[in-house]
Amino acid sequence: MSDNEEAAREPWLSAWHAVRPDIDPLGIAILGRLIRLAPTFEAFRADTLAELGLTPEVSDLIISLLRNGPPYELNLGALVPESTFPVASSGAMTYRVDNAERLGLVERKRDAKDRRGVMVALTPKGLESAHRVVDVHMVLVETFLAGFSPDDRASLGQLLQRLIVGLTPA
Repeated sequence: MSDNEEAAREPWLSAWHAVRPDIDPLGIAILGRLIRLAPTFEAFRADTLAELGLTPEVSDLIISLLRNGPPYELNLGALVPESTFPVASSGAMTYRVDNAERLGLVERKRDAKDRRGVMVALTPKGLESAHRVVDVHMVLVETFLAGFSPDDRASLGQLLQRLIVGLTPA
């Protein structure tokens, strides 16, 4: 993309150049694009999941259970760090579980290893829905990365991982 095309698509970047020429324009461009990318992807994902009668939060829950393999269940406390999309508290996870349970996608069970613990397990309907959600996510991935070669995808994945690691508190 030429500088003129970039300026036309991102007028805010040119404004930064004019106001603060001392700022690294590439750094500002990367940060601005990341900030704009996440809500764009989330809106697209939410609309697609709504067609299945799901929210992104419930989708994340059932995918987390699926990813952990048979018997597709986890302790409620283990679900928080297993979430792909951030969960601020165990209360927020309980809210997700409540919503998924109302939809018949998960059930709560007693934890055989901890009498006070609760396991959250996919129901047969939840397992079927989780597989459909994974298929939906793969369509979203292909839509968003259609213009990227396999090498581009590998590089982007590695660079984003480095960025996340660099921003993660020790």
